[in-house]
Amino acid sequence: ERYVGDNAVHPKAKKTTGKKVAIIGSGPSGLTAAANLALNGISVTVFERTHALGGVIKYGVPEFRLPKEVVGKELRALHDLGIDFEPDAKINDASIAKLAKEFDAVFMGTGVGLARKLKVKGVELKGIIPAMKFLVNLNQSDMPMINDKDNVVVVGAGYVGIDASRSAIRLGAKKVTCVTVATREDAEAGVSKKDYREAEEEGVKFMFGLTVNKFESTGDEKVSSVHYKNGKTGSIKADKVIVAVGQEPDKDEIKESLRDVKAGTVKVNEKHQTKIKTVFAAGDCVHGPKTVIEAIDKGREAAEEIVKYLDNKK
Repeated sequence: ERYVGDNAVHPKAKKTTGKKVAIIGSGPSGLTAAANLALNGISVTVFERTHALGGVIKYGVPEFRLPKEVVGKELRALHDLGIDFEPDAKINDASIAKLAKEFDAVFMGTGVGLARKLKVKGVELKGIIPAMKFLVNLNQSDMPMINDKDNVVVVGAGYVGIDASRSAIRLGAKKVTCVTVATREDAEAGVSKKDYREAEEEGVKFMFGLTVNKFESTGDEKVSSVHYKNGKTGSIKADKVIVAVGQEPDKDEIKESLRDVKAGTVKVNEKHQTKIKTVFAAGDCVHGPKTVIEAIDKGREAAEEIVKYLDNKK
């Protein structure tokens, strides 16, 4: 698998069709859709609202999981396919309608973006950090949020929780404890046993089957301990807490007119079309927070539907 990943190259694009598609968001679903469309001879422009391309695969995944060199290589391959990138793009609800008129089709892959909070006492204390904020800071800043004097508690033991735990260890944290409501058996059904084993080998302590019910402070508004219950109550000393309990749909204006009112995500049909027939969407902004692989798969499916739509368009 590593050999294929390191040595595979993109095939040559087909002869240009004269059609053009706008991609909103340069995360895994957006880049996958862009590549598949470009290979089919379609002119593609990717609009990214930040200055950096790659989304979660560049800044939300630690180096040990996905080296930036690999991401850079893939982005260069996309440039070689003739894909145009527009960083710092200001896209809003009105822009969607405008792009839908300027391009033959539009694809939206903007993710979810809002960290889910624990609804317990003390959640607003200083030192309590959303996991994705911690991981993005780790990738972008020279001033990490964790130091060698910190007792760190990570709440949540999915892939993001494990990545955060191992990253805290690598930053030199004094002690890292990862707490989850799931039993070990249930947790390992969602994340590979290998990931837990490797984290434990690095020094992460896992505590399964516990519900966090309170964060406590010493009086300076900084977190000092995490309280939990599981039949009986207990607490863990904490200088920093990283919360990795998932994400939820954000309030991004760009999605407002396309949302499923109840779910908060972008609503699409079986062909990945929104209520604007030339606007397609896929990835976390549609199905909610899932894995990068899921976003890639749905981005590919949406690209195939866009190709079919453009082939049939009179």
